[in-house]
Amino acid sequence: MFCKRLSQLRKRSNLTQEQLAKELGISRGSLSMYEIGKREPDFLTLQKVAHFFSVTSDFLIGLSDDPHGYGSLPPLYRELTEITEEEIDYLRESLEAYRKVKQKWE
Repeated sequence: MFCKRLSQLRKRSNLTQEQLAKELGISRGSLSMYEIGKREPDFLTLQKVAHFFSVTSDFLIGLSDDPHGYGSLPPLYRELTEITEEEIDYLRESLEAYRKVKQKWE
């Protein structure tokens, strides 16, 4: 599973094997072996790949189909991971206004 997901993530990011290998601090040959399933990464390399692509190691090795690990979060938190900057600004302003009104009544 790791080989397939690594290859997909690299291609979606429009990176060559050489470019990704350089980013991860490994040889292109090692990366190629990972992608064709001839070698498995050590734990440190697995962590580097997960961090680089902002996915969980469980996703990379096939223990989860949720790349970001949001599935275990309550629905409200999952929604917050998709919020835009504009929505964040609106929520901040609304919260400030609410706190001012609440403070007046206390």
